[in-house]
Amino acid sequence: FYKNQLNEKFDIILITWFTFNYIIETPETFLINVAKTLRPDAYIIFDLFYPKSLKRPEINDVWTEKKIKYKRKKILLKDKRKIDNEMEERLQIYEINGKQFKINTKRRYYSKKDIFEILKNIGLNNIQFIDNYDISTMHYLAKGEKTENNFICCCK
Repeated sequence: FYKNQLNEKFDIILITWFTFNYIIETPETFLINVAKTLRPDAYIIFDLFYPKSLKRPEINDVWTEKKIKYKRKKILLKDKRKIDNEMEERLQIYEINGKQFKINTKRRYYSKKDIFEILKNIGLNNIQFIDNYDISTMHYLAKGEKTENNFICCCK
């Protein structure tokens, strides 16, 4: 494992939207190193996504387009998302006045159960979930609970 290069310890570490989802392999390594920077009783808070292509299966592997006119510029935005198991591949094409830019990204989707197992296996505790950014939904993972929206995970 990579040695913790920070001498500082933190009370809270926030892992923002999509950041964790770009860790395709060995998320445990990343989290073990993050945990080394925590003070006792500190929290790690994750903001995790639920892919549009899971929420709306009809757009899986289908191009969507938007045309925008802005200050004499014609902008075409094309987007295609394909999810296979827990991997989402997204291709975006931006065309501005005929000039094209492409962005291809891969993100790993983690369900609540996946995150719970990873955190538990590296020794983190008090793992709770918040649905749709509504703090009143904070709860421990229920047996058989499904992931159907973006969620926040908190643990220490």
